[in-house]
Amino acid sequence: MASIVTYDILNLWPIPIYKKNIGIKSEWKDVVNSLDWKKMKSGSGQVTETLSLLEDERLVELKNLTLLAAHEYAEHHFRIKNKFKIISSWALKTQPEEIAGFGEFHNHGNCVMSASYYFERTPESGGISFKRPMTNPVLAHNFEFEIDEDNPENVQQVNVEPETGDILFFPSYLEHMPLVNKSNIERLSMAINFFPDRLSYWS
Repeated sequence: MASIVTYDILNLWPIPIYKKNIGIKSEWKDVVNSLDWKKMKSGSGQVTETLSLLEDERLVELKNLTLLAAHEYAEHHFRIKNKFKIISSWALKTQPEEIAGFGEFHNHGNCVMSASYYFERTPESGGISFKRPMTNPVLAHNFEFEIDEDNPENVQQVNVEPETGDILFFPSYLEHMPLVNKSNIERLSMAINFFPDRLSYWS
């Protein structure tokens, strides 16, 4: 008779992604669509000329909901007492079969927390993919193991499919990329970066 093996797994320092639906209003979309847009340098997708989207007085309600969700993420989950401010925000448009930017994994510098908000999407619009940090390899760097079955401890990337009105928060160091818009409608989203109002630096 085979013996039963019992053990515990301690998941040290998991990376939490915070997802919340803060709703959507047609007037928010109208404001964003009325702004000046430009083609992204990659030639795929469009981005607003402004990098201070949420400073628009017509979007004050959306800004306040975004900040409230950011503080929930930081305070309720991490127990961080610092208040956060928005240092940049911009919108992105992707047409069917387009991908925003170069379609490569990237992270955001000069900030500590980032978010993506979705004005308009369907299940086929393409979500966002997160890449496993290099600082957290499967056992060791520079090894490619034979994996019997994917699980949260061994996958190299995770795709998240948000819904219209969802906002996703994640650490700015975490590499991510938008996925291809496979729907027949335009995808409209917003990126936001945050920094603490007051921060104590390690010496």
